[in-house]
Amino acid sequence: MLKRMLFRYQGHVSAALVLGGVDSSGAHLYQIYPHGSTDKNPYVTMGSGSLAAMSVFETGFKEDMTEVGRRREGGREEGRDGPVF
Repeated sequence: MLKRMLFRYQGHVSAALVLGGVDSSGAHLYQIYPHGSTDKNPYVTMGSGSLAAMSVFETGFKEDMTEVGRRREGGREEGRDGPVF
């Protein structure tokens, strides 16, 4: 429904969205562009810092990471602050 509405307005709504959820088959993450197209991705970046954030994901993300592994790769091991994948 949202995809059809955004497509109808051809980007004039100016809404770029990230939609995530979990169902019986696992976690899902979608990127919805202002013109209504969608991508399903393992990670998503949007906004002014998206290129820098994407470089962090591309170098550190592994498809089978556990939460502990994500924290370690992101610099949050032993209480340090950093991104969480």
